[in-house]
Amino acid sequence: MTAPRTRLRIRPDGRAETPRLKPEVAQATEKASDGDAAWFAAHPDRSHRLRPAIINELPGISAADVAAGTWIAIRQLMPGFRIRTVFTPPSPPPDDESIAHALFDLAIEAQRSGNPHVPIGDILARADAMAPRGRA
Repeated sequence: MTAPRTRLRIRPDGRAETPRLKPEVAQATEKASDGDAAWFAAHPDRSHRLRPAIINELPGISAADVAAGTWIAIRQLMPGFRIRTVFTPPSPPPDDESIAHALFDLAIEAQRSGNPHVPIGDILARADAMAPRGRA
């Protein structure tokens, strides 16, 4: 059985309307999206952001998940178009573009492979490879 298709409607303010979301999920998603948009507007040199999850921002993110330290990695493809993924780090990650980029990529790779654990060494090695280098 296939899921019913949801037709995306655009509101007069230009935002997508997602009628199938539960009201609490829709409100949390909008709060998260507004916060991410403001953050990226204030940080135009960044393409990635790491922040603590908001209860219900994605279906299944509960208060217990947030209390356990669930975070969101966001990639902004262009202003107004962002992709989010969920991860739970052992401690709050630093606010650094190369770390955020590495965490986003590795979280997506881990989800695709079915292995939810990413060793810290892999994160640091990927971040180091992505870090901007100075000129000699």
